[in-house]
Amino acid sequence: MDKYQLLQAFMAELNEYKEHDKDINLEIFCRQYLKKISKEDQHSPLFFEFHNRSLPGSTVLSIFFRKISKFLLAYSKKLLQNTPLHNVEDYAYLKVIEQMPNSTKTHLILEMNSEFTSGIEIIKRLINMDFIEEFQDEHDKRSKKLRITAAGKIILSENDPNMTKVGELVFGDLSASEISTIYGLLNPIIEKQTILMKKLKDVDVENIVKE
Repeated sequence: MDKYQLLQAFMAELNEYKEHDKDINLEIFCRQYLKKISKEDQHSPLFFEFHNRSLPGSTVLSIFFRKISKFLLAYSKKLLQNTPLHNVEDYAYLKVIEQMPNSTKTHLILEMNSEFTSGIEIIKRLINMDFIEEFQDEHDKRSKKLRITAAGKIILSENDPNMTKVGELVFGDLSASEISTIYGLLNPIIEKQTILMKKLKDVDVENIVKE
């Protein structure tokens, strides 16, 4: 399909959408349209040239995301090296606790997609540094919850600019609309994988793929 045919198909879809919703939100429509055509193409394997080899698109994306995560970790480690925070995981846990107050340890670790042992170590480290604290759940005396301390808020405010720099280093060349589009495409994947990760401890990967 050439560019003219693609534009015709897009406009036909847009006109049909407008008949059902006169107060059209173009951003929402574009996201829905991209999702629709991607579903139509999902049975036709997409291949890319990568290091002179033809690989499935999903494989190439996996390689790219691994590289991006390595960039993010390396820059974060460099910018946090002169702070009390042990690594970017300390910062991420602290940030999530600030945004999700009253979380239990288990809830927090699941939210962070961490191994339980690793998550407990991070939580203990943040408690020992007085960046977070445990408190008794007033509705369930058997349960303890977590909240950020004044010291934790200070260390976050001091390092928020550093983490902003990390994002700018990796994604700074993207426009606001490009970032919005990528977010819209990736967020459903994150939501699905978060659910699957919770099953991972009890089900092998092969069975998860079959689901």
